[in-house]
Amino acid sequence: MALAAGNEPTTTAAVTVLLSRDRQLSARLGQHLADHEPAIELHVVSRIEVLRDHATHVQPEILVVDLASLDAHETSAVLSSPTLPCSAVIVVGTPPAGIDRLREQCRAPLSQVADATAIVPEISRLLAATQRALGTDRRFLETVQHYRDILEASSDGIFVLLGGVFTFVNQSFAAAVGLEKSELLGQRTLLDLAQEDDRVMLAEELARLAVVGGKRDVFELGLSRADGVIRRFEIACRSSVVDGRRTVVGVARDVTAVRTLQDEIERARQRGAQIERLRALGELAAGVAHDFNNALEAILGRVERARDRLARGESPLEDLEVVERAARGAAETVRRISGFARPADADAWHEIDLQAVVRDVAAMAQTQVPERIRFRVDAHPTPRLLGNAAELREGLLNLVTNAVDAIEGQGEIALRCFNEDGLAVVEVCDTGCGMPEEVRDRLFEPFFTTKGQAGTGLGLSVTHGILRRHDAEIQLATEPGSGTTFRLLFSPVAAAPTQAKAFTGDALHILVVDDDQAVAELLRDLLLELGHQVTLANSAAEALTALAQYGADLLLTDLDLAETSGWQLARQARRQRPDLLIGMVTGWPLGASDAEIKRRGVDFVIAKPFSLSTLIETLASLRR
Repeated sequence: MALAAGNEPTTTAAVTVLLSRDRQLSARLGQHLADHEPAIELHVVSRIEVLRDHATHVQPEILVVDLASLDAHETSAVLSSPTLPCSAVIVVGTPPAGIDRLREQCRAPLSQVADATAIVPEISRLLAATQRALGTDRRFLETVQHYRDILEASSDGIFVLLGGVFTFVNQSFAAAVGLEKSELLGQRTLLDLAQEDDRVMLAEELARLAVVGGKRDVFELGLSRADGVIRRFEIACRSSVVDGRRTVVGVARDVTAVRTLQDEIERARQRGAQIERLRALGELAAGVAHDFNNALEAILGRVERARDRLARGESPLEDLEVVERAARGAAETVRRISGFARPADADAWHEIDLQAVVRDVAAMAQTQVPERIRFRVDAHPTPRLLGNAAELREGLLNLVTNAVDAIEGQGEIALRCFNEDGLAVVEVCDTGCGMPEEVRDRLFEPFFTTKGQAGTGLGLSVTHGILRRHDAEIQLATEPGSGTTFRLLFSPVAAAPTQAKAFTGDALHILVVDDDQAVAELLRDLLLELGHQVTLANSAAEALTALAQYGADLLLTDLDLAETSGWQLARQARRQRPDLLIGMVTGWPLGASDAEIKRRGVDFVIAKPFSLSTLIETLASLRR
């Protein structure tokens, strides 16, 4: 028999079973509960066997026993049963042996209703009170289960250590180490699973957590699976206290795949660097042949001219000086070869007179310019520069040589230098065939040439590298059939810029500028893993806009950017943010000293290809 309210309760019903053979009591209690306590669902049974069978299906929370309907033996059998199917018991009436004796026998908390005149209200009150108490317990248990479900849903391994031994692990952690929970709980320690090489470190970390309450620590170690495979985990731990004992709560994230990928990236970077080195060696060999041909042409042409002058009784001194300078330039090329892939010496750059460099180039180029081409030289004083005179002569001579090749038939080449608004400017102009857009866009690419078998495609590539290293802004004006003008703007020797600040925090906002998307994204990913905030920009204009909008603590820029250089971006960014830290990431050998690099607005240089450890050490050196 079951009596329940007709209205649907607003809370979860507490199932109550009445064990009684008094039908009148059952009817009165059921009606009263329906009227006043609809959240209590009443089930009535008359025999102990029915109660036991009923409880396996219903699982009641409250049992009401009518003592008048049962004998003492039946009452004792119900209340002392090890499988008493309820959380609380209410007895109606007075037991012969006394209520205290009955409480001793009962396996659950027991309440008594002795006043027969108020039996129904009293039962209702006790049932309601018991239900509220059970509801509180149920909510607590539901909360516990809720958080247990959260822990089990996590894909990261979660564990608790008490006295160093696992007292809780979620399924993800057990699966990650290839063991069952029962094999871990109360059986093993984290040290038991740790790779042998990491055990000393782990013991020190756990000991540190044991004496510093509430401190969070993050470290990485290898854990041995049951099958013997070593997996790498990033462990984040925090100490806590339970019942006066120190515990360690930890989250273990499997980073094996990440570390494997990083190792593969590093190996690929090393392979790429080796391939790049081999390719660069090939380019260097062809470039050296190109440079030496220029030098030999100047030398042989001047020697022939010197013979003619001697035959006419004139002094060959001027020609011998040009020969000497060309030979010294070739010797400088040899020194660059011997220093290939090594950092340039601090004294590789020195103060130079650009006007003198232009005159040297003009003298060396005179023997290469055919008589059908008019060669004009207009060299005026310019601000003095810091750089390498031999490299600049080589680069400018390459531009003149290409101008000669661009002119079919008669034409004109102009080489001039002058001071313009405090900048040293060099122009190489020709009246040759000019260049279409598709050629102009690839002009400085290695091995790109429009000369067929007659060209190597290295002359302008080498020149581009030289000019970028010397912080020259390259302006190119050309149209098919209208000739070409290279306009080079050099920054003069300047005072050191405002000292950039050092940083004191653990994380920086870093603006990364590189027109090579792969390099930019690699830098971003590495910096994010180190805990820094990163903004990417593909050009100098985009970088300056991002700097104005979002700010930054550190600017990392490539040297060779589209339409500008890292030097120029550094100066513009420094004017915008005088205290900005600026670093240059480049594969070009700069040749400038540390003092000159800082004077140009750059605080440090990272050479490509770089390693993660180099990046970490460089950023660490910036801390105050």
